[in-house]
Amino acid sequence: MRAPSHPRLLAFLILFPALALVLLANLFLVRMVREDSLVAFDAAFAATRPGLAAEIERLSLEGRRLSLASLPLSGGPSALVELLRTRRRPPALIVTSPLVAGALLEGARQNGTKPPSPLLVLEWPEKADPGADFAVLRSDPLPAYREAGALLGGLVADLRSGRVGTSGTSPAASGALVFAPGPGRPAEAREAFREGWLEAAGFEPQIQDLPAKHSPLEAENAVRKLLGTDLRALLVATGPSGIGALLAARDPARVIGLVGASAKTAGAAWPEAAFVLAPDETGIAFLLRSGRDFAPGSLLLQPWSLELLPGAAALKSRNIDLAGRLAPAKKLRM
Repeated sequence: MRAPSHPRLLAFLILFPALALVLLANLFLVRMVREDSLVAFDAAFAATRPGLAAEIERLSLEGRRLSLASLPLSGGPSALVELLRTRRRPPALIVTSPLVAGALLEGARQNGTKPPSPLLVLEWPEKADPGADFAVLRSDPLPAYREAGALLGGLVADLRSGRVGTSGTSPAASGALVFAPGPGRPAEAREAFREGWLEAAGFEPQIQDLPAKHSPLEAENAVRKLLGTDLRALLVATGPSGIGALLAARDPARVIGLVGASAKTAGAAWPEAAFVLAPDETGIAFLLRSGRDFAPGSLLLQPWSLELLPGAAALKSRNIDLAGRLAPAKKLRM
């Protein structure tokens, strides 16, 4: 085959592949820049969600899609505005906490301007108006409470029949929830636990209700009321006062779960516990890194997770395999 004789045509055919590669490389770099999300929390929010801040920082070191900024408790909104002003390029997404977002929105309202965008607010309160200027990503604890109810209810039913455990049938075996409303513990969580239990066991759990404001002694006494029965499984959902309940419930033969800020902190504070219900911080961090489009006015719910703790491994010697009991349910959700 003859080579093209026209010099311009020949030059074009030689240069075209190189130009195409340069164009593709530039498009790729622009895409990477646009996917850079800025996560800026005030100090108070970061302190309540140490696992989330750690996960975001870990992922930010692996690529350019996430960057984490710590804002002071006082003057956080102004610090965020200044940070945005000094950036070379605007972030593809601005992620912040309710305290900072509330101040940004109020300042924009007073000045007759729009807040920075695109804006995603984590854990914006349910009772507050979401508004049309930002999106909301909120943790949803209800699926995890339902899963915990099913886990403990099924376990107690099997203990009664002798299918698990080391002491034959235990017809009087029981399980319970000690519950106080609060952050991560909405009233609906109590019912979600009960529904999951009832579906798995076929009979009602024991439930000890506490007021939102209560002392560790009251939490301890709530558990002691249950110890007159053959209590084999317990979920403590009371907040910081739960230490009293956990101390009263401590027993190597008892399956104890708790509600905490993260699996890491819960496991360190209470290694005897078998599992914890906590926000899925890893899932949230990956979602923020995904480059997903969070449309203003939209609401996305991220389910909490049920994570096994060191105490679960110790139960295997008593013929109780929590990991095995969770595995079929997790496979069904995949």
